[in-house]
Amino acid sequence: MTENTLLFMGDYEFDHPECDWCDFESPTSFFDYHIVIWGLSELGALRSIMSDSCFPRRIGEIRSFLESSGCLVILCPTPQIIEIYGRTSSTDRLIPIKDFASTEANGKKIAFRGSEPFKSYWEKCAELHTYNAYFDPSIGGPFLFIQGHMDKAVGTYIPVGNGHIVILPDLNEECNPDEIDYFIDAIRELANELRKGTTDYLLPGWADEVSLPGESKIVESIRTIEKEIEQLHSLQDEKQARLTEITKNKILLAGQGPPLENQVAKVLEEIGFAVQPGMTNRQDHIIEYNGKVAVVEVKGRTKSGKEEDARQLETWVSEYMSGHKEQTECKGFLFLNAYCDTPLFERAGKTIFPDSMLRYSIRNEHCLMTTTQLLRLYYYFQQHPEEKEKLIEEMFATVGVFEKFSEPDIIIEGSSDA
Repeated sequence: MTENTLLFMGDYEFDHPECDWCDFESPTSFFDYHIVIWGLSELGALRSIMSDSCFPRRIGEIRSFLESSGCLVILCPTPQIIEIYGRTSSTDRLIPIKDFASTEANGKKIAFRGSEPFKSYWEKCAELHTYNAYFDPSIGGPFLFIQGHMDKAVGTYIPVGNGHIVILPDLNEECNPDEIDYFIDAIRELANELRKGTTDYLLPGWADEVSLPGESKIVESIRTIEKEIEQLHSLQDEKQARLTEITKNKILLAGQGPPLENQVAKVLEEIGFAVQPGMTNRQDHIIEYNGKVAVVEVKGRTKSGKEEDARQLETWVSEYMSGHKEQTECKGFLFLNAYCDTPLFERAGKTIFPDSMLRYSIRNEHCLMTTTQLLRLYYYFQQHPEEKEKLIEEMFATVGVFEKFSEPDIIIEGSSDA
C-alpha cells in the first residue's frame, strides 16, 4: 500500500493533487490507497448498485482494506433507499458496522466530546460539516453529538483489526473545491495520527458498567456542566433573536423598497398605531390612532425626496376618502429615508424635502418625516411613554415638516430631545 495516498469515493468536486476520485460503481480498487473517504450521498442518485456485482466486490475490498491498516472515513448522509439484489434497502446497510442504523435529522449545532487526534481535526474542520443523520452512541467511540443531546451521536471512531473506521457528519452543500481540498488534508493528518496509535484505547461496552473511584463524581460534574452549557446556548439564542430584531430597525436608516416599508409598519405598530395594508396594494399603509386615520407613503431615496412622492401620497389619500364616504378627514403621512446610501452623520445640512415638494405637501396638509425621525421617536417613547399621546397629536396636526427629532447626526441610543 502506497503511503499517504488518498481516494475520495463520492459526488464531490475538488482539485487536490494527491487525492484520486471514483464512484461506487467504478472499477478503481481501494488497494492502492492508505486512506479512503466515502461520501455515501452519491448512492441516492443510483437506481441500483447491483447490476455488475459491485456490491460484493466493494464490501470485500473494504474488509481487506481495513485488515491491511487502511483508514476508511465515511461521510454519513441522510439514510436513503436503494436497490440491492432487486430488493429495496437502506444505505445504512453498506456501512461496514454490524447493525448500523441511522435516523434522518438535519442541523449544524454539533458538540465535540473527545480527545486527540479528533480534537485537532474538529478544531480545523467543524465549520465544514452539517449532520444529516444521527445514530446510537453505543456504536464505537463517539466524539461528535447533536448539541445538547448526548444520546444522538453524529461522529464516531471504530478500530477494525489493523484498520480504522471514522464516521463523520456530511460536508456542507456550500463547501467549495478549496474547502474540500482543506478537508482532505485534515483527513490525511487524522488518519496518519490514528496509524501511529496515538488515540486512546477503545474499551468494550461492558467496561461502562464498571465505575472506578472518583469516576461517578466526574461524570456527574460533566453532566452538570453540559446542562449549564445547554442553558447558556438557549440564552444565547434568545439574545441573538432579540439582537436581530433590534438591528432590523437600522433599515429605517439605510433601507428602501419593501424592506423599508415593512419595517416602518412594524415600528408604527409597536408605537401603538393600528396598521393595515393599503386598499389597492398601492398605498403602503393605512394607520389609525384614537379614531384618527392616515394614509402612509414610505420612500427610500439615494438623494432628496421628490414632489412626485407627495403627489403620489395625495392620490392615495383621495382614493381612500372616495372609498370611505363616512370618513370626514384623512391625514397623509410621508416617511422618507433620503440619502439612504449616505452615512447618517454625513446627512446634516442636506436638503431632505425640496421646496416644490414642501409647498405641495403644505397645500394638502401632509405631515413629512424622515424614517430616522420615526426611529428616534420610537425609542423616545420607550423612555417617555407619558408623552406619546401629545407627540402623536402633534404629528396629526403637523402641516409640512415635523420639526422634532430632526438632527440626523445625533446617535440614536440615548437621544431624548423632543
